[in-house]
Amino acid sequence: MKIWVAGHSGLVGSGLVSSINDSAHTWVGLRSQDLDLTDASKVRRFVDAESPDVVVIAAARVGGIWANKSRPYEFLKDNLELELAVLGTCLEISHPKVVFLSSSCVYPKYSPQPIREEFMLKGELEETNKSYALAKIVGHRIVEIAVSQGLDWMTVLPTNVYGVEDNFDAQTSHVLPALVQKFVQAHSQNEQTVELWGDGTPLREFIHNRDLGDALLTIATSERQKYNEINVGTGHELSVSELADAIALEVGYTGHIHWRPDMPNGTPRKLLDSTRIRELGWKSRVSLQDGLSQVVSSRK
Repeated sequence: MKIWVAGHSGLVGSGLVSSINDSAHTWVGLRSQDLDLTDASKVRRFVDAESPDVVVIAAARVGGIWANKSRPYEFLKDNLELELAVLGTCLEISHPKVVFLSSSCVYPKYSPQPIREEFMLKGELEETNKSYALAKIVGHRIVEIAVSQGLDWMTVLPTNVYGVEDNFDAQTSHVLPALVQKFVQAHSQNEQTVELWGDGTPLREFIHNRDLGDALLTIATSERQKYNEINVGTGHELSVSELADAIALEVGYTGHIHWRPDMPNGTPRKLLDSTRIRELGWKSRVSLQDGLSQVVSSRK
């Protein structure tokens, strides 16, 4: 199959590209400076010219708690514009197969655990990333409309993704790369204290971007399923405090960790029920320990 990976240079897209390169399939894609994914007319010309068998939308504006909390309108606007341009264009031309990357952020803050796909919209969202979640929910609704019109479209909801291609900026990154950057910097500068937001109790599940890439390729090349949304997670979780300790150990940092319980924790727990993707024969292969070792080595 010929797969258009929208967002091929990002964390998720690069994992998918690696998986495609190891398969018999091919991929196409352009960087943002060469194709504006918020411009429907340009998206239409690209799709017409390339005629991909599958469209995988891995592009998005993403960020951690601080980024979402400080720029909520940008997260809402930018993601909506991209979704309306790419998903909308694919819907207008009735493209037969589209895979849309959503997020576990769309689930309620206090969702039953493990989280099943049907729990979406069954409770209040986490306030700190509500704008991002709402944009992704709109994308999922477009997928539902496409499915109602007979198209083979799918929404994929991954757990927290990480990898060496991640964003490590202290102000905009997600929890795992932010912790890696903090501990690497503290170790290199011989700092005796690392300050972290929250109290360390939230439970999180993490998936390596190469594992997610394998899952996306499985979904993109599979026959039509009886459902149009699918979780992708590892089934393993740990507290943010345990994650911090594991990263500190990997980095070699031996100083003090100071938690800031006055700062937001985010959702208390997010463990996905990944039964559907396992039924397709996929399973995660990169352990968190091996993944952390790769990421830390890339930052030293």
